[in-house]
Amino acid sequence: EGGEGGEGGEGGEVFAADGLSERERVYLSELSLDEWRHAAAGRPKELPLPSMTAVCLSGECGVSTHAGGLVRLWGATTGRRLAAHQQRIELTACAACGPIFVAGGGARAL
Repeated sequence: EGGEGGEGGEGGEVFAADGLSERERVYLSELSLDEWRHAAAGRPKELPLPSMTAVCLSGECGVSTHAGGLVRLWGATTGRRLAAHQQRIELTACAACGPIFVAGGGARAL
């Protein structure tokens, strides 16, 4: 009998709380990894806005830098702008680590 929360199923398979067996989880993980491999093997795509100089995603948020020193924080799934800030310097790069975003430019400023 199939069970939940680690109980054995048919053939000794273990099912997680979400109802997926370990085999199904590995299969879905491999599919996801294949999608990333395929995306990484493709040609880089142009940034969607002509004035955008960099973009970075982290979880449910994204940050982008734009010509004229503009930094935008937006929802990664919705594309909705959450915040914007104007800098005095030209920004050409951004990065994220969890909830922390950083943007910088050629003037060695972050």
